[in-house]
Amino acid sequence: MVEMTGAQAFVKALEKEGVDIMFGISGGALLPIFDDLYQSDMRFVLARHEQGAGHMADGYARASGRVGVCIATSGPGATNLVTGIATANIDSSPMVAFTGQVPIPMVGTDAFQEVDIIGVSASITKYNIQIRRPSEIPWAVKSAFYIASTGRKGAVLVDLPKDAQILGLFVHVLEDDSHSRFFRLIQEWIKDDSIKIDLQPQYSYPFEIWWKGLLRKQNLDSSWPIPSDFHSYTEVISYFAYLSKSS
Repeated sequence: MVEMTGAQAFVKALEKEGVDIMFGISGGALLPIFDDLYQSDMRFVLARHEQGAGHMADGYARASGRVGVCIATSGPGATNLVTGIATANIDSSPMVAFTGQVPIPMVGTDAFQEVDIIGVSASITKYNIQIRRPSEIPWAVKSAFYIASTGRKGAVLVDLPKDAQILGLFVHVLEDDSHSRFFRLIQEWIKDDSIKIDLQPQYSYPFEIWWKGLLRKQNLDSSWPIPSDFHSYTEVISYFAYLSKSS
């Protein structure tokens, strides 16, 4: 466990994924990240338009075989990425797009430069997620790169509210192990259906109903065990996305 801000956790998580180049344009909703990105060895390529940044990341992925990374601020910056994201996804090009977002209390209030980019990108990404707290950032980044680069490759979008970037918490930064604890557990759960959910009794039954409902909705194998070692619902959803895309 390491004490750092959400922005610091984000940069650290990218470094652990081996990211050495990122394409995009900064903006108000991303300033905390860019303050810490300045201290990193990662190369940032400033595009002249966010759509160009999306196509750059897509082209980088096709040429190198690695995951392309692009980033844009909230509102118009995020929506300008849409064509690049859609192109990468439909052509099975591994790409992760990060977007800034207004602080969580302002989401859904039609705030300045607020757009529901999760809703906008739902049909053109392999997976998308909005961060709700700093401690979710390392898991979300790890999941994004894993989902984008495995199975049928595609585009993943991670939305980063500004307050989650600023807040400082003790966060778990994943190790440099490609078979991290997170994904080793997934394999163990799939193989061992004897693993039971480990939640307080008052939460076990409603959680089980919710989990089984997710499986049935996607016509997935209802025998898949319920995750028992996650720290947040973000990790549960990431696990469910992994099962959905690998089925």
